[in-house]
Amino acid sequence: MEAIDIELVTPDRHRLGERPAAEVAKARIRLVIESVFSTLKRQMRLETHLAKTPGGLLQRIAQRLLALTLGIYLNTLMDRPARALAAYDGR
Repeated sequence: MEAIDIELVTPDRHRLGERPAAEVAKARIRLVIESVFSTLKRQMRLETHLAKTPGGLLQRIAQRLLALTLGIYLNTLMDRPARALAAYDGR
């Protein structure tokens, strides 16, 4: 690009220590929310929930979260890693 006199304009990079604390806190919260949505949509197959009513959808979400919570709790009681669960793929 230098050979044909093109200048690439990019935004300044931030160093992690230079970011405001509020911005870092928002990024952490956003990461947690995205992680929860990803787990619900992919691992728990809520993207294809087939619920007919909002109440039915709420019930299916509650069922899956309860199952995940119980699995983690039982693993904790048995001194296993909490998230050492078989992938939930509905089979």
